[in-house]
Amino acid sequence: MRKIFLFKIFSLIISILIISLLCWLLLFLYKNFYQSFIQMQEINISQKEIIKETVDISLANKIIQKLQIKKDVIFPKNLEKTKNPFSLF
Repeated sequence: MRKIFLFKIFSLIISILIISLLCWLLLFLYKNFYQSFIQMQEINISQKEIIKETVDISLANKIIQKLQIKKDVIFPKNLEKTKNPFSLF
């Protein structure tokens, strides 16, 4: 009688342990594989929607040069050579 009772308790403990391990395994697979797979699919879908353009380097260099010229006109490099408008001489 006592052996049967111990066997029932032991089987109950083992079954609870197996169920908890299965739950942990499902949670692990969901977090580490399924969600990663879904994110990878979203990236592939969004890459198709993004417009792929190449940058025209010569046009970009022209724009940078024009901005540099504007900057040099507004802020001259050699301020010592410029005339002081407030001086009398």
